[in-house]
Parts: sequence; structure tokens; C-alpha cells
Amino acid sequence: MTRILAPLALALLLLTSCAAPGSLALEPATEAPAVYRVSAQAASELSGAISDRRGSTELTAAFRVDPVSDSEAGVEVLYAAASVESPDGEMVALDLDSLRGRRATVEFRPPGVATGVRGDEELLEAGVPLISMREVILSLFPAVPGETMQRDDAWVADTPVPFSNLSGPPARLRYVLTGTDGSSGTVEGYAVSTGRNFVSETAGERLSGTGELYIFFEGEYEAGTGYTRTEKEAEFYTHYIRLGSGGSNFANGTVRMEYRSTVERLNPVEQFGLDAGGETPD
Repeated sequence: MTRILAPLALALLLLTSCAAPGSLALEPATEAPAVYRVSAQAASELSGAISDRRGSTELTAAFRVDPVSDSEAGVEVLYAAASVESPDGEMVALDLDSLRGRRATVEFRPPGVATGVRGDEELLEAGVPLISMREVILSLFPAVPGETMQRDDAWVADTPVPFSNLSGPPARLRYVLTGTDGSSGTVEGYAVSTGRNFVSETAGERLSGTGELYIFFEGEYEAGTGYTRTEKEAEFYTHYIRLGSGGSNFANGTVRMEYRSTVERLNPVEQFGLDAGGETPD
């Protein structure tokens, strides 16, 4: 009897120690260092009686993340390149070589929720039009609830707003575990129609107004590893524009800003050459 029950007890122990097929442990990733590649695109368009202008920026970067504790993680730039749209529509490369090797520290309050970043000011305030390096670094750490969730369970957490000229607190996203097999899963998040104020200096004129912000998030998560791939899209739109510092003059026109980013965790083969300053392979 004992020889039969012992294997049965071991099997039951293994079953109960793993997440059920319909649930997934969404915990902060505290494993060994990881390397991530970020691709981001941003565009801004002003149209109307006062001006018709458009700009866009593309950024590719790679970062090494070293978990320090439940409350902090170190981030190092391995590679960064960007290009901006010129007035004639051509993409012109920016020189970001000086960012390689620069570091920042991300803070988590509570664990699993990135709430701030500090460190090298040349990195955090890098002059990349339409793209905030602070937001790019924070995008390496999407929020997790720190507990086991069932399929279709939801939670709410903050995410940084990718547009630096919008005022207000971080956006509140509602996240949903949309599917899981017990060891991996997909997460979606959204903040729909969130009112925001904006201020921008365009063509020598100060513009301000109020518009609507939309954000969508999708991520692939592995238990014990964290997010392996995430995508984030954001859009801000308004046709309510004020001119000048007083904000009492109104103009017909629209302002639209769009942002899209993809973050991928690289395997050892994909990381080859990064330590030597090479570009990430396609």
C-alpha cells in the first residue's frame, strides 16, 4: 500500500505546485540579467488655418536589465539609433553613440509597478524629438499584479504617457489576462478616451488645448521569466486649439500625435555582438 501511495502523493504534490491550466502567476521578474530590444515610432501632425506641419521619429535601442532588488533594477544602454523626418520628408539619422554604456535605475513602488527612473541626465533627457527616453526605459517594465490570475481576470495599474507635452498623472490602464495555458499567457490593457491638456511650441507659436488620449497594450508573458514581448500604441487627438500664452485666442485646426513601440526580450543568439557595440540582428 505504501509503495503505491508514495508515487501518487508525489504526483499530487507536483500538480498542486503548478499553476492550473486556466491560471498564470503574474509576478515581477527577478531572474538573471536580461536584454531587450525596443523599436519605437512617433508622429505628430498639426493641420489648420495657422499651419500644416508633420514630423516623425524612429528609434531602435537595446538595453541590459540587471535586477537589484524588489524595488530597483539597473538599466544600461547597449545600442541606440534614431532618425527624424526632415521638412522635405527625408529621414535623417541622429547621432546617439554617446548614449552607449549610460545607465539608469528604475524604481518599483510597489514591487512589479515601475513608478520612476533616475540616473544619467544625458540619457534621460536625450534630444530625440517626439520620443521620451524616460518612457522608453519604463516600457521595459510593464505592470504585473504580483499574484496568480485566472483567465479573464483584470487589474488596474499606471503606465507612463508617451507624449511629453501632455500634462497630468500617468494613464490608468485596465489589464486583462486574455488567455493562458498555465505556463504562459497573453495580456491586454487599454485606457480609452482619457481627457488630457497639451502644450506645444510650433512654428514660433504657443499652442495649447484639451484632447482625448487612447492607449492600448498587448503582451506575451512567461511564468518565471516575465514579459517576452509587448506592444504599446497611443494616440492623442484634438480640434480644440488655443493660441498664445494667455490661451484666449482660438484657432481652427487639429493636432494628432501617434506612438507605437515594441519591446522584445532577446535570446543569447540575438544578443550576439551587443557587448562590442554592434547592432542587434534583425
